[in-house]
Amino acid sequence: MHRNDRDRVAAQRGVLVHARARQDARLGARAVRHADERRAVMAIHRYALLGMGMVVGLMGAGPSLIWSAGLMTIAMAPLLLPVSMWLYVLVFSFASMWFIHFCLAALHALRQRAAPAPLSPDLELSLTANS
Repeated sequence: MHRNDRDRVAAQRGVLVHARARQDARLGARAVRHADERRAVMAIHRYALLGMGMVVGLMGAGPSLIWSAGLMTIAMAPLLLPVSMWLYVLVFSFASMWFIHFCLAALHALRQRAAPAPLSPDLELSLTANS
């Protein structure tokens, strides 16, 4: 490898390292913003999320209650096993959609409060008419 080739490779590495550092800095700022928003949503809606978690926890106990019915569950195991699996999947799906919907709505409301008010159409028209 010639000296010029080594210099060119070193320069390319330097550019890549610098670009990666800039990208990491941007991602770090996004991560900090995300963490701040998550903390704000958790602080504002703490008791609602706690109540949702308690309801979902009770729902998650439902399929296991099927198995505590007595000796008949042993004979009914081939039928109860798919039913209980289906109930677990149903509870998990419902819980995940409930939490996602609630948290995204709360995040949207938080961002709407933090966003500046948009310009009214009358103000926008008067600004363009003068120029």
